[in-house]
Amino acid sequence: MYQEDIPSTAIDKYLAVQAERFRDPQFRIFHTELEAVYEEKNRGLDNDGRKVYETTLATLFPTHNYGQQSTIGTIEHLKNPSLIEIRKFYNKYYVPNNMAIILAGDFDPDYAIARIDKAFSYMKPKPVTEYTGPKEAPITRPLVKEVYGPDAESVGLAFRMPGATDTRNTMLLNVVAYVLSNGKAGLLDLNLNKQQKLLRASISLYPGKTTPYST
Repeated sequence: MYQEDIPSTAIDKYLAVQAERFRDPQFRIFHTELEAVYEEKNRGLDNDGRKVYETTLATLFPTHNYGQQSTIGTIEHLKNPSLIEIRKFYNKYYVPNNMAIILAGDFDPDYAIARIDKAFSYMKPKPVTEYTGPKEAPITRPLVKEVYGPDAESVGLAFRMPGATDTRNTMLLNVVAYVLSNGKAGLLDLNLNKQQKLLRASISLYPGKTTPYST
C-alpha cells in the first residue's frame, strides 16, 4: 500500500510521479534499506507479542502461508534478496487487474478519473493466479506452545474458524467478539479488566479467507 496526502491542486504532479514509479521501478534501492528491515526483524525477535503472534499462526496453520510465511520473512530471507525474484514478483502481481487507486477528499472526481486513466494507460492486465493454499487438517486436540521472553506472563487461546468468505459466521463471530470485549462493557471488560483480576483481557479477530480467531 502506498499512501500520500496531497493538495487537490497537485493531482497532476502526483499522478505523474506515481505513474513513473510503477512504469520503471529501480529495485536496487531496496538493498540500501536492508539495514532498516534487519533492525525491524531484530526488534521482533525480542518482542513477546510478535513471538506469540507468529507462534500462534504457525500452530494454527502448519502448512498454509498464513502460518508459514510471515510478512517480514526470516533472517535467511533477508540475507541475500534476489533482484531477479523481486522483478518477477513485481511483473506478476503489480498489474492493473490486481491493484486499486483510492482517492478521498475535495477534488473533481471526473477530472481525477480521466487523468488517472491517461497516466496509467501503459499498464496492461495479466492473468493473476489466486493463492488458495492447502486445506488444513482439523485440530482435534489442544496444541500447547510456550514462548519465552522478558515481558510479564500471559496466556493466549486461539481457534481456527470459518473464513471471512463465510459471511454469516463471520458476522456472528464479530458479534460474539464485541459481547466479550469492546473496551467498555464486554463480559471480559466487566468481569476481569475493571475488577483488576488481570493486567488485560481482550479478544481479537484476524480476518482472512480462513480466519484465525484468538483471545
